[in-house]
Amino acid sequence: MEKVTIPGDRKILYHGSRSGIVGEPRCDMSRPTCDFGVGFYTGTSSHQVQGVLRGSKSGVFCTLYCDISDLSVYEFTNANLWALYVGINRGYINISQIPKFKPIFEDISSHDVIVGAIADDKMQDIFPEFMNGLLTDKVLAECLKSVNLGIQWVFKTAKACSQIEIVTFNNVTYEQLQIIRQTQRNLMSDIDMKVSDIKKLYRRTGRFVDEIMEDYK
Repeated sequence: MEKVTIPGDRKILYHGSRSGIVGEPRCDMSRPTCDFGVGFYTGTSSHQVQGVLRGSKSGVFCTLYCDISDLSVYEFTNANLWALYVGINRGYINISQIPKFKPIFEDISSHDVIVGAIADDKMQDIFPEFMNGLLTDKVLAECLKSVNLGIQWVFKTAKACSQIEIVTFNNVTYEQLQIIRQTQRNLMSDIDMKVSDIKKLYRRTGRFVDEIMEDYK
């Protein structure tokens, strides 16, 4: 993959796509059931973004930057807020169940950019366990720290997307995809061991999702 150096303080991000980008980046390019709803999804980790392509026969990998100085950015710092927000977007939670969370959800969604952890890859196994009441919020939070697959930056508005500039646009070859798949397998094997230890260590610590939801009813 081509390397790029960006002058100044603009944010360097990455985007992986099975079908590529037609025209300019748009905030309606994703499914509505993604972590942060509909938006243009990017990440801080090139390895994680390339991992999006691991099950594909072809794909496109982009390096881009964006001047976010005049954009409103919401960054999740609380694992429980992140979990409820993702849970609503992914269809695990009906927002009518937690009416006091609705204004929080709407405020977060009103920002140009939302920044937070990724619920894909290994978290795609852990997150449903939390939503189904099998893990506590302490286990979830510790897993988020341990998995550490990078942070996603999701551009939610036309204004935000208009400030994205694609710096490199690379078609990913079959050989590169094979390397990506092997790298992801090695990474997931290491993460599996960490997650298993975390589950044992914190299995009696923290609150379950139904207990957290009680705060917002």
